Amino acid sequence: MNNFILEIDGFYKPEIYYTDTDSLYISSSNWDKLNKAGLVSENDYCKRKNDYGDGGIIFGLYLAPKVKYNINLISDVLQEKKTFKGYSNDNITVEDYIKLASGHDVKNEFNKRWEKSITDGIVNPDEKQTKKFRSYLNFVKGKEPDDEGIMWPYNHKDKMNLMISIILQMYLMMMIR
Repeated sequence: MNNFILEIDGFYKPEIYYTDTDSLYISSSNWDKLNKAGLVSENDYCKRKNDYGDGGIIFGLYLAPKVKYNINLISDVLQEKKTFKGYSNDNITVEDYIKLASGHDVKNEFNKRWEKSITDGIVNPDEKQTKKFRSYLNFVKGKEPDDEGIMWPYNHKDKMNLMISIILQMYLMMMIR
């Protein structure tokens, strides 16, 4: 991912809307830069493909890693794309995303997952399960949005130094044993 981020100067400018291990949500104006650098291909490994063609993301709400809502324009058609890890896309609504973005928790009930049993094989329980997602999902990983709505990575120097010192102490304790 670093090659792509470097090419659009994404480490220094807020050019990236969302990223995870295998995807990068950027402005369509950056595709020309990536194309010229030879970083775009439909089939080649270690290159990215453009899922939107000449279209792109019209609206995006990125609440946490693997929790995002997009309205996309693809071939002159508006399409909704929902991603919410731990939830079935059938069970999550736009209102749930708005609740989370507004600081309210979201609770939903759905069927329990299937289980594997040695004696019975695959068992699909008829029970319901409730999951609750907290509104502070993203504040664990980033600072609150600034005046322009940009959520910069969390980098408070004193807290980072404290975290590094705790990790070093744990490492030294393991080495002593």
